[in-house]
Amino acid sequence: MAHKATYELELTVEDGCLVLTNWASWKDKRLDIYKYNFTTNKKYIRYGNVEFNYIGGWLVEFPNEVLRYRYGRSKYTVELHPYEEVTYKCDGVEYGSFYMNPERITETILSVHPEYKYLMKKTKFNGIRFNIFKLLACMQMWKEHPSEVEALVSIEFYNLACNKNLYKLTPKKKKEIIGALKCFTEHNTNSIEPSLMTIQQYIKSGLQFNEWFEYMNFIHWRTKGADSIELFRYCKRKNIDSSKYHDMLSMASSQGHDIEEEYWKYPNDPHKMHEELLQVKQELERIRAEKELEKEKVYWNQLVKIAKKNKLESGVDLGNGYTLFMPSTYEQYNASAVELHQCILAAKYYKKVAKGNSLLLMIWYNGKPSSTCEIDFNKHILQHYGNELNIHSCKPSKYEQEAIKQFLATFKPKKLKFEEVSQWNH
Repeated sequence: MAHKATYELELTVEDGCLVLTNWASWKDKRLDIYKYNFTTNKKYIRYGNVEFNYIGGWLVEFPNEVLRYRYGRSKYTVELHPYEEVTYKCDGVEYGSFYMNPERITETILSVHPEYKYLMKKTKFNGIRFNIFKLLACMQMWKEHPSEVEALVSIEFYNLACNKNLYKLTPKKKKEIIGALKCFTEHNTNSIEPSLMTIQQYIKSGLQFNEWFEYMNFIHWRTKGADSIELFRYCKRKNIDSSKYHDMLSMASSQGHDIEEEYWKYPNDPHKMHEELLQVKQELERIRAEKELEKEKVYWNQLVKIAKKNKLESGVDLGNGYTLFMPSTYEQYNASAVELHQCILAAKYYKKVAKGNSLLLMIWYNGKPSSTCEIDFNKHILQHYGNELNIHSCKPSKYEQEAIKQFLATFKPKKLKFEEVSQWNH
């Protein structure tokens, strides 16, 4: 069973050791769910092997209870940031939910480990977002690589300073990394620290930083694979963005062309090629739609009969520009689907109505779709929606809701047998 808890993160000195403790409090209970002794480099975790047993303020496991992880994860480890549920303490002094006093942290650390004097001078607490865990990780790495860690921390590359793979590189590779870092510190305006892999990719590309940055933006939107630098430069010369270029390739491929051929991959005028392929795509879609309509003509014929039997093919004037009718054509269904962002075509409601499962009513305002209402043959409203673009505010107007109720009070729905159900039911 999960319990709502509040948390305190406390940095103290215990028996001459620097200790970080995470306390969880709920009701009248308070437990140290995690302790990290920096001096001895030992961890104490009260429950299982999870670094922090809370998600969004919920303590999720207790003694003698089944281990429960939220959101379907089998393991959850989180870096603690100063969210509102967390109170920071340093050597018994409380600093509130969003701030941990850098001077107090430094004082507490140096009281036990004065060897970190120069590292603490170079640490910018704003750069590590008050993440005490990141700071302690840098301190651990400093024990083996003091000069490199100090240099990286001074320019706020904390993740890189803690990356063990960096220190496995040859002196030549390290020198290349350091040279590349200068470019990132000069051009990185959004303060996002690049990973070691990103820096290595930049070096391998051989591009100037500005061009490389453009190239990374060019390929960023793709979920699979990566485009070559040659392709990036081609698109840059032709002044076509990545999404339009790949849309062009996608259409070419779907139309049976080999997109590895130079004619399709590097056309002289990609904009013109895109428009030509788009025209073919639209024509193919039109043909497919016509075939689909012909194939399902039996359903649309049935809708016409149902509307006539219920005397709603011409519509009912609801006043104030509103008209209610029973839709019977593809055009009417499509108009509401497009205007109101509804799934009545995609979900094939016309089949449901044709088979006699329910009835569909439409209200249009001044000749345009305004809402769609599905009812059963007992006149119960199953659903009634207006524009569904915003799922939180897709209710029809109060006037339409009241008009539907008044109409149903006197309406007598009539069911029509569908003669070809067995033949057309898929």
